[in-house]
Amino acid sequence: MKPYKIAVNLEWTSKCNARCVMCPQSLIEHPQLMKDDVFYKSLDRIKVDDVFRTVIAGYGEPTTHPKFMEYISAVGEHPVRFDMVTNGQLLDQGRIKYLDGKLELLILSFSSIDPHVYSKVHVKLNHERVKENIILA
Repeated sequence: MKPYKIAVNLEWTSKCNARCVMCPQSLIEHPQLMKDDVFYKSLDRIKVDDVFRTVIAGYGEPTTHPKFMEYISAVGEHPVRFDMVTNGQLLDQGRIKYLDGKLELLILSFSSIDPHVYSKVHVKLNHERVKENIILA
């Protein structure tokens, strides 16, 4: 019998630069950032024999974490597959280049090509900027 493997969701922050209508993020009373010791202990616990995929996601936006580049470097060296969910607002050319080869899958939350619809769903985000970042990716 093949061993059962799990997927891990790893949330670096509960802080977000958006207020999307479908997300209960606004209910978090004290948004926080993951501290280095918790991050590195978490990485140590993610084992190839047990985990098939780790998704960097949650109610917070991972690109807002001040240690984003450092954490991306660390997951890029990890033997387990890492994917990331983002709203795309902060994915400039430098960050996108840096992600290359470190993540398996980049998932962007983008509700509509229509700026009016987008602005009603992804509150506080810049439709044009996110579209440009998607094209860059």
